[in-house]
Amino acid sequence: MRHQFSFRNQGRTVAVASTTLLYGFGVPVEVTLPDRRDLYVGKIET
Repeated sequence: MRHQFSFRNQGRTVAVASTTLLYGFGVPVEVTLPDRRDLYVGKIET
């Protein structure tokens, strides 16, 4: 899965591409979520 997006940072547009490989469908996995302090909760501008 590939997710592409852009955002503005101090007047500049920054392009981001994130790729996640998925395999082993149906197999239980353990997931550790990041600490709340590590999540970006900034303002989204249109």
